[in-house]
Amino acid sequence: MVDASLSLGAVVGVLLSGGFVYYEVGRFATPQVEETRFNERRAIFAYTGGLFVGVPLAIFLLLFLTSTGNGAWPGAILFLGLLLAVGEGAEWGLLRSRYFGTGPAGPFYALAFRAGVAAILILAIMAQVLGAPTLSAPAIGLALGQSLALLAFGAMGALMSLPGRYRSDRRATPILSVALGGFGYLLIAFPTFSGPAVGAAALGVGIVGAGYLYLQQRPLLATIPPPSGPAARPGVGAPGSRYGRTEPPPRRP
Repeated sequence: MVDASLSLGAVVGVLLSGGFVYYEVGRFATPQVEETRFNERRAIFAYTGGLFVGVPLAIFLLLFLTSTGNGAWPGAILFLGLLLAVGEGAEWGLLRSRYFGTGPAGPFYALAFRAGVAAILILAIMAQVLGAPTLSAPAIGLALGQSLALLAFGAMGALMSLPGRYRSDRRATPILSVALGGFGYLLIAFPTFSGPAVGAAALGVGIVGAGYLYLQQRPLLATIPPPSGPAARPGVGAPGSRYGRTEPPPRRP
């Protein structure tokens, strides 16, 4: 028998994360650009890998939220550490594998991977709310806010945690990503131990802040050449348009 709350949670998770990948990663694929900037099969595998990694992370997330709601802060800190260690460690391994990390397209695979992780975390959040004995509009609204915050912090962390050979902004480091990711999980937990108004305000701050930091890193994607193009150098490349195009080199007479 299919659980309705799990099914609806999965729909929300896939719609949000899949929509993000479709737009943000897909704008660098044909026909938006003349040649796709990444291996599409690898991007799908990265998203699928994120779904698998998201399963244990969803358990840690629910335990973290339960601990914060009960005021059990030692347990909350433990589960927060597991969330950060497993999430960051999985991306670290992904981008250093021979399959995903040998070319310049690693940032696209990191985004797809984090979106897959976010899909399962969103499923867990939404299923918990939708499976409650009584439903309320504020509870569903807060769960949707938590879902958007999870996706925003995941996208931000995907680019901030990139190895140095990918990053043009040296201020963005994995250590900073871990710190901001931990802060983001705390904001997501606010509704469990505060009122709806305070929880909603915290989620709003988190979504806006993570989105702003992601946009600061986003131009990096436009500098990645197609697989048949020249090798990419960190921070080198003409800034692309909103659709990811770059100006073609001038023709020789």
